[in-house]
Amino acid sequence: MGDVNGDGLDDFYVGGSHFFEGSFFVQNPAGQSGFAQQNLFQKNGDRPKLEEELGALLLDVDNDGDNDLYLVSGGNEFSVDSNVYQDRLYLNEGGQFQLAVDALPKFGKSGSCVRAADYDRDGDLDLFVGGRVLPSEYPLPASSYLLRNDSKPGSVKFTLIEVPALKDIGLVCDALWTDFDNDGWVDLLLAGEWMPLTFLKNENGVLNPQSAIRIPQSNGWWNSLAAADFDLDGDMDYVVGNLGKNTLFQADEERYIAMYAADFDKNNAVDAIPAAFFPDEKGKMTEFPYFSRLDMEKQVSKFKGLYLRHADLGKSSMKALLAKFPAANPLVLKANWLVSSYLENLGAGKFQLRELPMEAQLSPANGIVAEDFNGDGNPDLLLAGNDFGTEVGMGRYDAGNGLVLLGDGKGHFFPISLQESGICILGDSKGLATVRGSDGSLLVASGQNKGKLQVFRLGTKQEVIALQPDDFTVLLQLADGRTLRREFPYGQGFLSQSSRTLFLPPGTVSVEVVDFRGKKRVVGQNVQ
Repeated sequence: MGDVNGDGLDDFYVGGSHFFEGSFFVQNPAGQSGFAQQNLFQKNGDRPKLEEELGALLLDVDNDGDNDLYLVSGGNEFSVDSNVYQDRLYLNEGGQFQLAVDALPKFGKSGSCVRAADYDRDGDLDLFVGGRVLPSEYPLPASSYLLRNDSKPGSVKFTLIEVPALKDIGLVCDALWTDFDNDGWVDLLLAGEWMPLTFLKNENGVLNPQSAIRIPQSNGWWNSLAAADFDLDGDMDYVVGNLGKNTLFQADEERYIAMYAADFDKNNAVDAIPAAFFPDEKGKMTEFPYFSRLDMEKQVSKFKGLYLRHADLGKSSMKALLAKFPAANPLVLKANWLVSSYLENLGAGKFQLRELPMEAQLSPANGIVAEDFNGDGNPDLLLAGNDFGTEVGMGRYDAGNGLVLLGDGKGHFFPISLQESGICILGDSKGLATVRGSDGSLLVASGQNKGKLQVFRLGTKQEVIALQPDDFTVLLQLADGRTLRREFPYGQGFLSQSSRTLFLPPGTVSVEVVDFRGKKRVVGQNVQ
């Protein structure tokens, strides 16, 4: 989300898949509700568009007053060293977007999200780019990247910064710049497949691996992150989207889901064997390979000779299977927490992980938006999910219809019905982001894979304040004495970026804004 044509209105960009250009949706002027789909890319030769666009971010990289566009290239269609995985940066030249050929370092990889913040407090926006997967080598860990903005007037340049903590960190799905300890330096929170939730503390512009905080027993299949002060205690808490409970995969610390990766058949390719706990012949919960022999032999043909009958593999524990490959030495990844969750910030680097209500566990949670939807001053949640890309034998994860959870200001959430919320998001739902309408209303845009693009409008109007590009933290003083802390990172939720607009709860009496460098200003008093 961001203004792409300089008219002061929120527009948005939707990424394009392999062979397809992405699209800009430009908001019509006040009084003309809606968005016009436009192609604002300047033609760059006759080369076909091969990149699969994952993360997208609108931000002003050259401090010239307009929003530029960063696109992450991802996917699994090409070899790991293909230049198709090189990210792209487009500069906004009078409302047209021109490829900045030499602005980015060469670090071709299959990525996921891109997030921006002035992490070194030098007055410009730097970038984190999540590494999603090594093509054809899943689930081997990928590296993520930190790009420092070294642009000067007339020259846009990003430098790849060596961060030991990000090397081979894992399969990152989402990231969030957030000041979890309120020290004025924006930190980094990471979530991904087979990964624990991980905070990398920013120590005077350095992400120090020695100060990393990994939430215990939180290895999950995390999809997305969102932040708000849900319990109104002055620090940021987090909501994290995960697989949910409505699947065959049920996990805890003792009965985890696992992945064993090695070149089992010695053909110079990675073989990945998933495993889960099921009752054995005596009813004892035992770790078994998840798939049947028919599926396993497609990956490793040697299984035909090792298990002559399908029943033989069905009775074989994972321990017995691995004993047949004594030289394999597999990489073992485990997931013990698969539910979408609330991560409460207890202060002093301590956190508590709790399940969201059961209604949030019926499908994978992808898109997440944290806003005050009912005007009571408490942050609420909007979730969108589902996954239609599952194994045929497992069936689609399609039980999600979009869900509003109302917060009580104490860290608890209560679902409301579709009839109450007016939200109905069906299909293979992915991205979710807020937009400021031309009349100042709160809109929410929802994207679906091979489905409709939907926009919902909140039925009640709120006062709004448009934030400056370097604003990050907002402190709201409410009439009843409560203080609400907000952060406005560049990007949060499933491959999404929400509007940099502050929608004021009724009864707001003062608004203090703090930028990335710690400079404070009051932007509203007696605004109720």
